[in-house]
Amino acid sequence: MTIIAHISDTHFGAEVDSVVEALRHTLDNIKPEITILSGDITQRALPSEFEAAKKFFDSLAGNIKIAIPGNHDIPLYNIFTRFLMPYNNYNQAFSKRETVWKNDNLVIVALDATSPYRHTNGKLNEDYIRRHLDGVKAASGSDVILMVVAHQPLLTALPEDRNEVLINTEVTASIFEDYEVDIVLSGHVHFPLFATTEGHFAEIGRNFIIAGAGTAVSRRTRSGAPNSFNIIDMKNRHLLEITKYELSSNTGEFVPHLPTSFGYNNERGWLKI
Repeated sequence: MTIIAHISDTHFGAEVDSVVEALRHTLDNIKPEITILSGDITQRALPSEFEAAKKFFDSLAGNIKIAIPGNHDIPLYNIFTRFLMPYNNYNQAFSKRETVWKNDNLVIVALDATSPYRHTNGKLNEDYIRRHLDGVKAASGSDVILMVVAHQPLLTALPEDRNEVLINTEVTASIFEDYEVDIVLSGHVHFPLFATTEGHFAEIGRNFIIAGAGTAVSRRTRSGAPNSFNIIDMKNRHLLEITKYELSSNTGEFVPHLPTSFGYNNERGWLKI
């Protein structure tokens, strides 16, 4: 149906050159139709970092490429730039801070959860979400998968990262359920996660998938989570697989793990299978 590469937290300025080339080589072999970069593209939002990131992003295989900013893509130490033109460098390289893209099988709504008034935390205001999701699924048909992308996650794998989730995460998840979102992609915490809302959000009846990517090419890895990215294989409307590709310390290449499979149930939504 559709193959999607989900990369995140490249942190150009803190990238490892050999890992950049390993990722490029792996994606050249996979040839995804769509590549999504879910924020923290740079380390310090410098023009040179954005230039290197854009050059890399443009060189990847595939015609459809979607990017959003993360909190690191706003200047931190230059207070004048941070508050008067926070997205100037990002806009010059990537131009769009949110995107709605669709074909016959899939709708992708990529949203900007950042703000120069917050250091790391992200937030998606209700009116902002509704403005981008209103009518999207209805206009596309019930058999279309609706994917939302935001930098900060709804859920984290590690308890110590719980304060890194989106502000008002319960409300945000409920709004996504209202719009029949199928899968939400994120990054930010540099620790991959493949889950559903089942058992995590008390108010959610129709479950959707939550998929977080690690840091793709930067040296800012965490214990137990080397550089990684995800491949999403949309088999059909009722079956989806996510495979984590992780950097091998032995070979220096990205190696696939066993895929995590999700199936769609008409009453309960998406469930791990």
